[in-house]
Amino acid sequence: MKIVYLHGFGSQGNSAKSEQLRERFGSKHVVAPNLPIRPRQVKQLIDQIVSTNTDWPLIFVGTSLGGFYARWAAHHFDCPAVLVNPAVHPSKTLYQYLGTNTNYATGEKFELTQADLDELDRMEAQSQGHSGALLHVFVAQDDTVIPHTDVLAALPHTRHTTVSPEGGHRYESGWPNVVNYIDRVWGAPDQP
Repeated sequence: MKIVYLHGFGSQGNSAKSEQLRERFGSKHVVAPNLPIRPRQVKQLIDQIVSTNTDWPLIFVGTSLGGFYARWAAHHFDCPAVLVNPAVHPSKTLYQYLGTNTNYATGEKFELTQADLDELDRMEAQSQGHSGALLHVFVAQDDTVIPHTDVLAALPHTRHTTVSPEGGHRYESGWPNVVNYIDRVWGAPDQP
């Protein structure tokens, strides 16, 4: 098994969430790249990860904007995806961040452009009509960034959906449940 963890907007792959995945499943079974700002480059990176992967199943796990990318990957590569408080309309929700932003984890400045939002809109359109059979969704009712009702409305038919009363947008208190779910559904591989 290979888990590809895709982080949210303005974050990085090396985080407490990816570390918990590594602790449970072993470092060789978890890939957590720092995603580029440009959606087109994210698609290229995901393509590269998939084309060089030799471990199956390949499972995408994404939080927030990473959840959007995981949904796109599930549709594009026919792989399961675990979406945690996923962005469902990022071209609209990220509009307020057009221009200069600061990476929450590194402090580095980056630019979000209209071309980036247009590419996210195209990716959203490419994911429409996906049956949802490969999607496993976790949302928190107290998420103040992406309302859980928006996620449920956009993804009404999924393989599994968990709605938690708390966890906030970062879903920190619920993350152990996500890790346990992945373990229960796909099984922990032998760790190196």
